[in-house]
Amino acid sequence: LELGGKSPCIIDSTAKIDAAVNRIFFAKTMNCGQVCIAPDYVLVHESKQEEFTKKFVGQVKKSFGEDHKASPHWGRIINGRHAQRLTGLIESAGGQVLSGGADKVDVQEKFVPLTVIKDVPLSAPIMHEEIFGPILPIIPVKTMEEALSIVEEKERPLALYVFSEDKKFVEETLTRITSGGAAVNSAMEQIIANKELPFGGTGGAGVGKD
Repeated sequence: LELGGKSPCIIDSTAKIDAAVNRIFFAKTMNCGQVCIAPDYVLVHESKQEEFTKKFVGQVKKSFGEDHKASPHWGRIINGRHAQRLTGLIESAGGQVLSGGADKVDVQEKFVPLTVIKDVPLSAPIMHEEIFGPILPIIPVKTMEEALSIVEEKERPLALYVFSEDKKFVEETLTRITSGGAAVNSAMEQIIANKELPFGGTGGAGVGKD
């Protein structure tokens, strides 16, 4: 059973941004984003958007340099067809590209750079399809109710990542949003930290244990 879906990262105004950047970056860059539980998109409180995006893009450059393609630490997409699909998602995403971009893709080499796009409209195709690649849409929200409503309108996610120091908000999020697995102030830890934990999806993200 292959599980999948759009796994959101939700960042509220109380979140520790340095920790959020480091953990989302680690999870999103693993295997160039070609992991079923990779963070798919970020919903961040508008008061934290600038800090998050600036530090995330800074981490991209620090880790892979100005030219991903020359970095020995950046991998490739599984095949040319998928690289072409990802290119289309970038081109139709709208918003502002802060790192990477469709113009830097090399389909023949199956190379797609880590592409960070802020202010992506919810109507964009990239917000309706599982990405399964190195593209991170960042969407600002005015309230956390807005963030939860956006997630609730979509299929149940395979993974849910919440970054917050507000225990009440964390509890509300985990109660309202049903997901295959979840992590608080971390990403992928629900799978990596303990291999004995069950792994399964729910709803459109799959049924049962994988």
